[in-house]
Amino acid sequence: MTVPYSITVTNTGNVGTDTAVTLSASTGRAGDTITLNYVLGASGVTNTLTFTGATGLSNLLTAGASTSQNYTVTASDAVSSVISITATFQHTSLTARTLSFTLGDQTKTYGVDTTFTNAATPSAGTGTVTYGSSNTGVATVNGSGVVTIGGVGSATITASIPADATYTSATASYTVTVNKGSQPAPAGIGKTDETATGANDGTITGVTTAMEYKLGTDVLYTPVTAMPITGLAPGTYQVRYAGTADYNAGADATVTILAYGVTPVAYTVTVNGSYAASSGAGSYASSATVTINAGSRSNYTFDGWTVNNGGVTLANANNATTTFTMPATGVTVTARWTSTGGGTTSTTHYTPNTSGAGSIPPISSPASTAGPGSEGGDGADQTGGDGTSEDGSTLIIPNEKLPYGSYDPADNPFDDVSTQDWFFNEVMFVYTNDLMKGTSTEQMVFSPNMSTTRGMIVTILYRVFGSPEVDGLPNPFEDVDDGDYYADAVKWAAANDIVFGYSEDVFGPNDNITREQLAAIILRYIDFCEIELPATRVYQKFADDEDISEYAKEAVMRLFTAGIISGKPGNIFDPGAEASRAEVAAILSKLLGELTGE
Repeated sequence: MTVPYSITVTNTGNVGTDTAVTLSASTGRAGDTITLNYVLGASGVTNTLTFTGATGLSNLLTAGASTSQNYTVTASDAVSSVISITATFQHTSLTARTLSFTLGDQTKTYGVDTTFTNAATPSAGTGTVTYGSSNTGVATVNGSGVVTIGGVGSATITASIPADATYTSATASYTVTVNKGSQPAPAGIGKTDETATGANDGTITGVTTAMEYKLGTDVLYTPVTAMPITGLAPGTYQVRYAGTADYNAGADATVTILAYGVTPVAYTVTVNGSYAASSGAGSYASSATVTINAGSRSNYTFDGWTVNNGGVTLANANNATTTFTMPATGVTVTARWTSTGGGTTSTTHYTPNTSGAGSIPPISSPASTAGPGSEGGDGADQTGGDGTSEDGSTLIIPNEKLPYGSYDPADNPFDDVSTQDWFFNEVMFVYTNDLMKGTSTEQMVFSPNMSTTRGMIVTILYRVFGSPEVDGLPNPFEDVDDGDYYADAVKWAAANDIVFGYSEDVFGPNDNITREQLAAIILRYIDFCEIELPATRVYQKFADDEDISEYAKEAVMRLFTAGIISGKPGNIFDPGAEASRAEVAAILSKLLGELTGE
């Protein structure tokens, strides 16, 4: 029988928060198993436990773990029948670190914001960052910090990283607040008017049970429970999408149900930038569903609609064909286009309007695509001479470099004209065809909002007609000198009853032209050319119709009916306002015909 050994353990070092090593037995013979029990300290420090005096024990590096280890009694470990085990503890504090998100607290809108990324990064060390959400109904988060919005409310997003051998653990959090989304006014709302006096049988169509309505004078809305809404008295109603858990109540669509025998008032829809055979421009009654169509253009993509006035909500502003409900006011919309730069040529062709007995003669000169700095000039050195306005800006006189028939929309030299502007196509047309240029060469600008003078307008029309000889024609105006750049144009226009001046001897060539003066001169030019204007829409009197001078009333009516001029927001013509360069460009391009992509 083997001799039993006495077994001891001595705990040394900085034990700290550890539980010292204890033995399951204090004696044992060779081959017996003795258990060593201990607990190393919590996280935040490096815990090292080293054993000496006993064969087969493992040194440890552990944090926060309850551990035991078996020792097989070995005779060679004994000294005078005693086996002495020494357990040495060593603690090293971990370096503190932080965890930081890229973004702070976030406020989002339901239905608008769907996902966003906000990752957390430790200030030092390595390790896997994990994420969690306090309210997964509002927001969930994946392992990369990508948050997905799920509902209205608030949620706390938390990130954490465990301690490693050198650095402490760390956490961080931020709050996501999701507000209710907004809803557009319903599109496609229609109505039927009262069918007999006192019948109160008007209806509102195009509604769903997600909507609510009220008479304009009421305070509370009534939920839609049946489609259509029936039994309605004459009056103006508001229809909107009702509020939900995730959405606020929507904007109103206005519907006016007329009493029996009342004739509906028609309002004008103006569509700019359309290349469709039928753009949807015309006159519509309030509450009518209006369909507008941008058409298509070669080497261009449709870039959405802009509502210039009327405050309507389009069913889909990104569709080339869309609808809206007509309000009780005029509406102007503009189709936006973006050049793709494709095709064998970047030129857009122009088809002159040659309807009727006459046509506008082209400038007889070789084709060119002159741009700034080329033979066509940049507006500072035009053949035919320039004048200078009172404020010193250059008055650009078109030379005879380009025939009508093409313009290059991709070659836009102007810093203040973009494809988003309603007048972009018109400005590019008059620029490329040398009808109008820029107002500055130091910075290439068109100055679309700058006024245009009477002499400039007459000069443009004179150039369009081919600059005929004026030898022998009298100059009836004392304020027009033979050396003035507009002198020949004024002589020609006066001789052909296109202009009459303020009096028999005063023309006012440097006065800014008003909208009604421009309309009158343009119509006289059209009549001089024996052009028969088309009737594309019905003329409804402007709210300020009585402010239009008698000499200009017919011109305003005929040019509006032909689609050459339009009014301003609020159904006014504003006859005494000065005509801007953008407005002149629009009138000239429409006068010469319809721009179509080929």
